[in-house]
Amino acid sequence: MDSIFINSIIEWLDQDQNRITIERVLWISPELNNVIVIKIDKGQDLPFSRSYSEILYALNTLKARKLKVDPNNMLMEVNKEYIEIHKDKRDKAWSVIKDIVTIEPNIYLRDERGELIRECIKNHGVTKKYLYKMLKRYWVGGKVKNALMPNYWKSGGKGQAKNLSNKKIGRPSNLSKENPELKGVNVLESDKKIFHLAIKTIYEQSPEVGLKYTYDEMIKKYYNEGYHFTKNGLESPILPKSEDVPSYRQFLYWYDNEFNSMERYIKKEGNRKYNLNVKPNVGEANKRVSGPGAVFEIDATIADVYLVSSLARNRIIGRPVVYIVKDVFSRLVTGLYVGLEGPSWVGAMLAIENTSRDKKEYCNSLNIEIDSEDWPCKNLPTFFAADRGEMEGCNADNLTDSLGIQILNTPPYRADLKGIVERHFKTLNTNIRNWMPGAVHKDFKERGGRDYRLDAKLSLKAFERIIILSILEHNQKIISHYPKTGDMIKHNVETSPVALWEWGIKYKYGFLKEYDNDTIRLTLMPKGKGSITREGVYFNRKYYSSEFAIQNNWFEDATINGRKKIDITYDPRSLNLIYVPVAGKYVAFQMLNNLKIDGETEPRIEDFQEYYYSNSINEEQVKQEKKQFSVDTESFIKEIVKEETTKTNELNTSSQSKSSKLKAIKQNRHDEKNIERSDNSWQDTVRDKSTSSKEEKMQKISNNEEEENDGENHLLSILKSQSDKRRSSR
Repeated sequence: MDSIFINSIIEWLDQDQNRITIERVLWISPELNNVIVIKIDKGQDLPFSRSYSEILYALNTLKARKLKVDPNNMLMEVNKEYIEIHKDKRDKAWSVIKDIVTIEPNIYLRDERGELIRECIKNHGVTKKYLYKMLKRYWVGGKVKNALMPNYWKSGGKGQAKNLSNKKIGRPSNLSKENPELKGVNVLESDKKIFHLAIKTIYEQSPEVGLKYTYDEMIKKYYNEGYHFTKNGLESPILPKSEDVPSYRQFLYWYDNEFNSMERYIKKEGNRKYNLNVKPNVGEANKRVSGPGAVFEIDATIADVYLVSSLARNRIIGRPVVYIVKDVFSRLVTGLYVGLEGPSWVGAMLAIENTSRDKKEYCNSLNIEIDSEDWPCKNLPTFFAADRGEMEGCNADNLTDSLGIQILNTPPYRADLKGIVERHFKTLNTNIRNWMPGAVHKDFKERGGRDYRLDAKLSLKAFERIIILSILEHNQKIISHYPKTGDMIKHNVETSPVALWEWGIKYKYGFLKEYDNDTIRLTLMPKGKGSITREGVYFNRKYYSSEFAIQNNWFEDATINGRKKIDITYDPRSLNLIYVPVAGKYVAFQMLNNLKIDGETEPRIEDFQEYYYSNSINEEQVKQEKKQFSVDTESFIKEIVKEETTKTNELNTSSQSKSSKLKAIKQNRHDEKNIERSDNSWQDTVRDKSTSSKEEKMQKISNNEEEENDGENHLLSILKSQSDKRRSSR
């Protein structure tokens, strides 16, 4: 049975299986009874409601079907020139609607929407017609920013500043009570600009500077009536009369109203001190989310273990990079990348793609048999929470602009805001040190400490299998002290990640997004510029071709009319293929001379006490049952370690010195990364899958170098070979 997700495309059919209309799913109620949809083939219609069961019945009786390809997917891949021309208008339109489109489902309901529209018009000065036009564009286009392009509209004028009369407003000073002629002045816009300037140039420059000192310096610097020379010959500003300038009380009033306490602290002490000392972190992480897929946290770590090459077991390739994607609501690990890329956008890209991948298929590819229920996630979230770095920039922006996924970049020194995945890494590295040869321990590199790099036994694929097994174990473990809601207590939900995920999917639906695999990959891949030439499509100093280009005379046209620039999407791990957007779809181009490198109510406290008493007994029973799973997992891991140790020891040459093995790590890592890139590259995107055998990849290495027995002997052999060549050439 087909499932329904946000952005699912439903095509409704008549009895002859002809299209009636196409609708996009915009929102799903947590109770799974109502679904908000919009017709995307009729741009004038507004969103309307269907019952969840109605859509499921239609899908199961062939009265409707889910489309795998979004008719508006080109909105997710707009070329850079078009974005440059229209991004200001797009971003301006987004600034108008962004605060109301997230108020779901109110924005879809007529009466509530009317109130939101009126408030938005009041705040932004736009017309009702324009606002509805932008909303329809956004909904029809998949709830992404790029759907707002192009925009041809003019916004209303900015609001005018309040015109003050000559009458002094505000509470009179004691001086003016005694002498009405000394009534003072009103604070005008010109004064406020000076206030801002004084705060920036005087108050914020030093923690020791107070507001009274700032006010006095401001009067001397910006309100003086000129300068005179003192008896000592020093130039000094001439101060105005106090009744002719804003008073200190007026300055304080403006400051307190202009900046709240948080802003005042930041302006004085800076963001870093605020984040460290003041910024709150109240409550549990899952209070910030409402269900599965609301927020996925993503982060990377360099694992505390050294690995060996699968091609030559005596080659140490260094420490692997591990990316983990984790659902904040359920704590379920939803995506993974283990390899040598990064931490970088490529590593993050692979982890995000893995998040949307069927995990049963993924595990089977590594000879680990699981059921779909053991690792159920294969969708994307509403938000990704990530560190600044690889998740900032144009590549990550495509997630928002093309897939409608928002990025929550946690600020510096605020790892606590991404604590779910951070804690997972801490546990992971602890387990690595306990399980694996080659693990890095605290005394590493201390004088007299053991060099654990020489203990490396595991290959990259074996390490990935171990990480998967640890994730499968984690997904089944009971989470102690998980803050259950009243509904969870009512349904007696087990607090394991899998159970919480399944319960959330059933009762807290509406956050997961569904896209076809090609759309996700093409969105994540970096973009570049190529040229159509007589020799082929030229990109990155290489030439590419396709049957489509040949049949449509691309290269003949380039000969007659000259080169033409085109947009290119590519996988940086393999340049054998590039992808060119053509007429609403992507065409794969093959490299010529292809490279062969591979509001619930709170219960009474008595109810809590009774629940936690009985639940503590039940949890102990469940934990005992889960222990067997942990024992089985540990046995599996030990078997992998044993096999890998045997393989490494059998092929390890005792004649090679320790220093030569350690010196070769950098080159070994480079070779292994090339193999990994070839293994993981998305060469099957928008085309039939093509694979190359491992023997081809190993041959690539063996053709370029012989296995080293000793660093010095290897160097001598190279010098001797060069000498022989020079003699023969004479």
